[in-house]
Amino acid sequence: MSTLGGFFKRVVSTLLLPLAPSPPPSFTTTFERDYGPNHPPFLDSPSLPHALASARASCRLLIVYLPSSSPRDDKRHKAFCRTLTDPDLIRFLHPSFVLWSPPPSSTAYKLAVKELSARRLPYLGVVHGGREGGRKGGKVSVKSLHHFKPPPAPEQAVVWLNRTLEVREGGREGGREGRGGREGCVGVCLSSPRLMGRREGGRGGRKWRNGGIEKEHLLSRTQST
Repeated sequence: MSTLGGFFKRVVSTLLLPLAPSPPPSFTTTFERDYGPNHPPFLDSPSLPHALASARASCRLLIVYLPSSSPRDDKRHKAFCRTLTDPDLIRFLHPSFVLWSPPPSSTAYKLAVKELSARRLPYLGVVHGGREGGRKGGKVSVKSLHHFKPPPAPEQAVVWLNRTLEVREGGREGGREGRGGREGCVGVCLSSPRLMGRREGGRGGRKWRNGGIEKEHLLSRTQST
């Protein structure tokens, strides 16, 4: 009888244990639920170092987007998500960039905020790791930041990211001359269609020009490698 009583006691104790909280849904899950399946490559990596390593393995630069959890920033978040559904932007991003955005309630998000020194949220930046585990000298290499005031429209995102590629490529060319050659994959394949500069469209088409984008819509900071 005592054995049976002990069994029921263990069963009741197990049932009364608080349920472990389920992990927050990934950015891909919430994005596709609200905006559909058409978007640039997303990473659902468990941490920033893992995302950097995955981006490097695919010869791409990593776009890090850290959304704000404040309701007052919801409008900017939605505007940026709509930007990510633009077909021309998707085609531009696919060969050279991948986006990582951890859920705001996750540990990965908190660690990324600290590691990137993200003093203002939302945070939108292009980062690239070094040769060792997605890091360079123990720190993430931030290539450029966007101020997100307002978030970039598709045309502005293309100009910003294309300029980031050109700055990085310029640094790489200088490095190659000094080393006498290329040293493997360095994180970006410049085979993407270049949409920067003038793009003429038909009736109702777009025209993209460097001079047509307000300066504050470009880089808030650009760092050459």
